[in-house]
This record gives sequence, C-alpha cells and structure tokens, in this order.
Amino acid sequence: MGQQDEEIFLPSKTPCTRHDLIQLQERFHVMLYQEEALEIGLCPKRRRIYNDLFDELIRIITLQCCERGLLLARIRNEFLQWMSEYE
Repeated sequence: MGQQDEEIFLPSKTPCTRHDLIQLQERFHVMLYQEEALEIGLCPKRRRIYNDLFDELIRIITLQCCERGLLLARIRNEFLQWMSEYE
C-alpha cells in the first residue's frame, strides 16, 4: 500500500499489461523531472525513484512468476546491502 498527496492506493493483484508498463515508464520520467533528480552522479532523489520503480517491477513480475520475482527481490536486497557498505 502506498500514499501520495493524501491519496491512498493499493497495489493491483491483476497481471500487468503492456499499456500499464508504458504508463509506469511515463510516471517514472515525470517523477524524475518533478523531483529535479540529477541525470549523472550520485543523487539521493534519483536513487529513491529508481528503488521505487524496481520494487514495482518486482511486484509485477512476482504476480506473473513467483520464483522469478523472489529471485529479483534477492538480487535487489544483495545490491542494497552491497551499496550500504560503501556509504
């Protein structure tokens, strides 16, 4: 479940369509622009937005194939742990 601008929403449990992914990509670009995320270098805003996108992609893929989603979540967790060691 998430909350944005006083609006509460629940993730869908229905499979994602191509149109849904296009909308997700457009929303992703809008968020980068609105947050004024830097295009190069280290940027906490950009990193947060990318993390949110990756979490959403993991959710979508998990609905299609649980094992694939769990593997992606494991990769994400390993990467986040690796990154935290360098901060």
